Amino acid sequence: MSILSLMPVLRAAVEKLIEKGPKGLLKALGRKVHYTLFQTPWNFELIPSLLSFLASHQKTLTIVQVGANVGNTESDPLCRFLLQTTKLPRSDSHPRLNAVLIEPVPSLFKELSLNYAGVPGIILENVAVAEIPGLKVFYSLKPGIDLKAHGLPAWSYQLGSFLPNQTESFLVLNPEEPTLRAFVEDNLVAERLPCETLTGICEKHGLSKIDFLQVDAEGYDFHVLASLDFNRFAPHYINYERIHLKSEESKCRRFLSNYGYVLRDHGQDTLAIRSDKFTLAKKLAERIYCFWLDIIF
Repeated sequence: MSILSLMPVLRAAVEKLIEKGPKGLLKALGRKVHYTLFQTPWNFELIPSLLSFLASHQKTLTIVQVGANVGNTESDPLCRFLLQTTKLPRSDSHPRLNAVLIEPVPSLFKELSLNYAGVPGIILENVAVAEIPGLKVFYSLKPGIDLKAHGLPAWSYQLGSFLPNQTESFLVLNPEEPTLRAFVEDNLVAERLPCETLTGICEKHGLSKIDFLQVDAEGYDFHVLASLDFNRFAPHYINYERIHLKSEESKCRRFLSNYGYVLRDHGQDTLAIRSDKFTLAKKLAERIYCFWLDIIF
């Protein structure tokens, strides 16, 4: 490889160093290495395909979704699968599908209820998932705003988090715009919502297993996972949103690795697969990656 062929790479590295400093450069270089070693090719059909495979090999399929939102959005990996699967023939004694969909925001839960109205095998829970039961402050955008007029996608009203500083999800189209960031921060509203642990919800509905757990909690995903008793309800598969975890990404990865999960990133998510084939090489690679995450965050 000639010096000339390396020039674009070196130029990009220098620009990143000037723009973000040494830590920003390390983060960018690390992401390139991570993509090569840890990334699964992104495909929006990955999760539906996995669920279809499970459904074809099991008499029952138990799914839990945290952050179900309104259901039929382009970013929801479960809705189409759930609606299609419930139309298939089922045994009265062994229902083919048992799905608990959890959404804390009352207005979104209302839309979710309409989208799944009359669908068998679906249980809806209007509650938030947190470390302990009780009330907790939840942050979302003020309703009634013309979001497009302010440079935000129309679906931004569907986003929310327990973390008051979690604005990146709102700013996905223009993350570096300070005026837009200030607008989002000025129009966040806080409301106290009822919370339950994931273990408590599983107990309430008499779940004996979880085949697939989907978590989309806008940066609160690790806390959601930590609220589940893995000694009793360890899911076979977990898909969670990785992109907003920041300093908690390494904690989340270590937590799941300690319970025997192999982690594969895809797009903005991570798919955790419970496995008894967690080799020494995989453990070492995961530890190195977590160490790098600790450095950059």
